[in-house]
Amino acid sequence: MAYLAPSEFVTKMVDAEESKIYMATRDLLIRAYMAGAMRPISRVS
Repeated sequence: MAYLAPSEFVTKMVDAEESKIYMATRDLLIRAYMAGAMRPISRVS
């Protein structure tokens, strides 16, 4: 994983959260569901 300066990291995090604000509610719920579904699988490995 590439190293990011703290200022770059903060900028990327803010941009990611801003994109979630403009995402449709349906898409946001689907992403949340899939993230929850993937969590138990990652613990098995």
